[in-house]
Amino acid sequence: MLRTAPQIFRVMVGSQMVDRHKKREISVFQAFAQICDLSIERDSIVKMDPPKPDIQCKMKGGKQLAFELVEVIGPGVANSYKKQAETKKELIEFHTKLPHDKKIIFEAKFSNAMIFPKFKNDCTLRQRKKLFPIIIDHLLTLDDQFEGDTFKNTPKYGNKLSLINVKRCQFDRFIFDLPPGGSFGDTATSAIDSKFQKSYESDHSIHLLAYIELNPMPPKDIWISSVKEYVKGSIIGCQFQKVWIFDLINSTIEFEYP
Repeated sequence: MLRTAPQIFRVMVGSQMVDRHKKREISVFQAFAQICDLSIERDSIVKMDPPKPDIQCKMKGGKQLAFELVEVIGPGVANSYKKQAETKKELIEFHTKLPHDKKIIFEAKFSNAMIFPKFKNDCTLRQRKKLFPIIIDHLLTLDDQFEGDTFKNTPKYGNKLSLINVKRCQFDRFIFDLPPGGSFGDTATSAIDSKFQKSYESDHSIHLLAYIELNPMPPKDIWISSVKEYVKGSIIGCQFQKVWIFDLINSTIEFEYP
């Protein structure tokens, strides 16, 4: 059967996308192989097709290994975190430009506090910046040792700012930071779980390589505990002998088990 021009174009585009994906996985794995302690022979790395795991390789000494790859963060989460990081940067900059008297009072009141404004995801950076003076003025109305959630469900701003959390800590300076939470950990766990549920064909030990390509990264203590808990509780029932989490941007192994 002859293909029409649109059909041929779709086949060509689909083939190009597959090729780029294969090259991408090879590139990610080569970066991982350079820093892990498995002594993988670089020229042994081969891209495989389903139902085999994504990569097959050989360690020095001849032992063969197979790796399934998964990216543990999607574009939506990446964009959300990027917006949070930009918000933090702009809020810190806004504080530095406060009038001197207001700045002195603010720093005295929150000298041992972490402050977490929790904006709605669809609130733009421009909208967030317009709320900075309101946030600062509201915080200045609180008791000197206030701790907990404030500004919750404020009718005028509730569709943009859910709340402000203040946490007192053992240090002598205040910190604006991202809201505490497990969204990144939930995303990583979900990605790993999607691979745990599948079956693979291989004559060799299979490892799962979950990789992150995000700069800047969320603080590790926000997300790592949920990932550890899931992997340790679920790995026995799947085909993987080991799970790795690899930060591609910083060339660091963030987690491995067992």
